[in-house]
Amino acid sequence: MVWQWVAGRDRVSLLGVCSGLVLMLGLVGCKPSGGEERTSAVEGGGKGQAVHGQCQWVARSVAVQWTAFKTTEKIPVHGRFREVEALDLDSSGSSAVAAFRRARVAIPVRSLFTGDTMRDRTILEDFFLVMKGGDTIYAEMVRILEAKDTMLIRIRMNGMESIVPFRYWVRSGGELDTVVAEGEIDVLSMFGAEEALRRLNVACRDKHTGKDGESKTWEVVEVRVVGLVRRSCPS
Repeated sequence: MVWQWVAGRDRVSLLGVCSGLVLMLGLVGCKPSGGEERTSAVEGGGKGQAVHGQCQWVARSVAVQWTAFKTTEKIPVHGRFREVEALDLDSSGSSAVAAFRRARVAIPVRSLFTGDTMRDRTILEDFFLVMKGGDTIYAEMVRILEAKDTMLIRIRMNGMESIVPFRYWVRSGGELDTVVAEGEIDVLSMFGAEEALRRLNVACRDKHTGKDGESKTWEVVEVRVVGLVRRSCPS
């Protein structure tokens, strides 16, 4: 699965989606303050700008998907956000992943899309908008550990924040490379969203009831973040 997006400096708009998995990076409710100290860095790999004679990678876009789960059988529900606003994506580096070392994004949750209009409305009104500041999700890169193929992303939701590890890999594709990162968030332990999860489970009780007669909405959500980078090499 690859999401292909075209990004201006401030907003990312969807061109197309191929089949695939996974976010709820959709879970943040307090906007980062302008004076906040940020600690983004890259460790264990290329640091800073590429030296003369090497390729340079420039960040172009970020996209987000999620997979939530319902019933005790843990049936997946896939979704995505149609809009991702790039608050800071104007960076470059000596590797594809290093180009995202300063990435910050905001996700308007009203751009939620699962392919079912009624389900979209229920998730929006009975989950996201129940939380503090739940109309927008914020996330930013904290640190990239290239030696461990891991990036740490700070996610803000429900007036809380948590730094979440994501495993990543890079797909080479000519001038455009793709960085794919996958992780998990727990909306209860990380973001204290008990009331939002309870409201969602009540609203979806029938649809979330399995063969055992039990209604279950899982608190863990799988997240996939996809970034595109443009590669520029000296001739």
